[in-house]
Amino acid sequence: ARQWLERMRDWDNNERLEIIARVHTNAGEYEDATECLERLIDHNPFVSRFWNMLALIQLCNGEYPECLSSAEYSLAITPNNSDGLWCKAKALLGMNETEGALEYYRRFLERIPDNARAEADMGSCYLQLSNLERARECLLLAETHADCSDNMLMVQIYDDLAYVYSCMQQLGKAL
Repeated sequence: ARQWLERMRDWDNNERLEIIARVHTNAGEYEDATECLERLIDHNPFVSRFWNMLALIQLCNGEYPECLSSAEYSLAITPNNSDGLWCKAKALLGMNETEGALEYYRRFLERIPDNARAEADMGSCYLQLSNLERARECLLLAETHADCSDNMLMVQIYDDLAYVYSCMQQLGKAL
């Protein structure tokens, strides 16, 4: 991809820079991707897509306050955009602001219903709040909507369900 980009000299600089940022992101070169995105944002700060890309990188780096800030800029530009809602929910969850995370997962699910990852994360939030019944409901919903080939998600769902059932003294279901 890099060699192809080097040949494309006549592109608009912002378009080219955005693709370079994506290439860096996909290669796990988050520092380089961040630099590209910050240049794009400096040039045009009113593009929520750029803020969402930056928020995702910050999320991957565990930079939750920065991710929250970027997601909020994105949502200020384009209220209720699903990527902004997702990043804000994940950042709040990473900062242990569970109630706030739940609110943004709910808003995300209004835009993208039946999203197993959001439902599983909501289940985890309710688990943190010791609301076992709501945790179970969300996790069972996530199980029905999940792609069975997504091993990491399925492990999260089944681990949390096993814990919920053991707390509810339903050991047969927990096993």
